[in-house]
Amino acid sequence: MSATRVRLRPVLAAAFAALVVLLQGCGGGRLDVRVENDTEAVIRGLSLISGEGTSVPIPEIAPGDSFVTTPALGPGEGHLLLEDQGGRRYEILPYFEGNPGGEVSVEITASAEEGLEGTVDDRSRYSSAGEYPLRRAE
Repeated sequence: MSATRVRLRPVLAAAFAALVVLLQGCGGGRLDVRVENDTEAVIRGLSLISGEGTSVPIPEIAPGDSFVTTPALGPGEGHLLLEDQGGRRYEILPYFEGNPGGEVSVEITASAEEGLEGTVDDRSRYSSAGEYPLRRAE
């Protein structure tokens, strides 16, 4: 075996290991969604809806409490919505590809017959959106 080939093996192994670590950190992984109730009433009847139509029911959330779930997301393009008891839908992640990984927090500050009010803090790996108002999906 030549000296060049022997020296090249550790370099290739290190490059491969660095590539694996880079790909793992760039996306995918689990996406944790936290829904926080910052109102003075129990919130019932919420669901997370994926772009594929999969629904994840959220149990009732007492005032000051929160619920965390990790929805199963498909491999393609998608979006994630929050649906309230009245069937109104709100954008949580308007668009992503694959599983975005990271965290998204939804803080509900008001719940009325007209719908929900609050903020979304998007800390998913594919987004730099940060915090924005909870808005109805079109």
